[in-house]
Amino acid sequence: MVGDRSRALLAALAAEHGRAVRAQRLVELIWCGEPPVNAAKGLQVVVSRTRAICGAEVVARDGAGYRLALPAEQVDSCLLGQRVTEAGRLLATDPLAAASLVRGALELGASLPAVSVEEEGPLADVRRVAERELAAARILLAQATSRAGRHAEALPLLEEAHARHADDEGLLADLLRSEAAARGPAAALGRFERHCRDLREQLGTGPGEALTRVQRELLALDRPQVRDGTGSGTTPLRCGSMSDSARRSRRRHLR
Repeated sequence: MVGDRSRALLAALAAEHGRAVRAQRLVELIWCGEPPVNAAKGLQVVVSRTRAICGAEVVARDGAGYRLALPAEQVDSCLLGQRVTEAGRLLATDPLAAASLVRGALELGASLPAVSVEEEGPLADVRRVAERELAAARILLAQATSRAGRHAEALPLLEEAHARHADDEGLLADLLRSEAAARGPAAALGRFERHCRDLREQLGTGPGEALTRVQRELLALDRPQVRDGTGSGTTPLRCGSMSDSARRSRRRHLR
């Protein structure tokens, strides 16, 4: 079994994604700023024990330090970060592929133990980074599910994410579109108005252009279609506009 110092060594090297870490820095990390009298010898012992358990090729000497000589695909912390980053890149163009990647990332992190505030050292640091990446993965999954058109499935995920990140207007835009699809545009417009009210009261500002575009989409969906009134019964339909008083009444009802 890998001991605490060997795990600290592996975590410190994994955090650098294949880059070398100087021996002096490794000593600081492994012993949390309280190195042994013979720090160089102590580090050599830790490296030797780690190689004996994990394989001689895992920890490679590199100049004045060491590096983790494993491909990123074999290091969970590296693979997790890669999948989340790639999913973020694909979100706008291929939400199905993005959703698949973040599901894989969430599976990787499913058994990750929670890190307490008191824990310190390179292993705790790696776990905290992983926790942040998993939080990002959950948001990406919600958005990718919405953009793939699975609005009923996405809605509770988006609501949970929005509750934690109420100032993320890109996330709110996805939530509004999914809510409109699942519950109707009036429900989404009610949420938009509440967001605008909070912005005015708390920050004295209004929504950004991207969110305003979503509002226009929702208003177009919310307008009832009426007959033009000219020509035969096959006349085209025209979008009518809801009166201000009717819209205010609807919003009061939604609140």
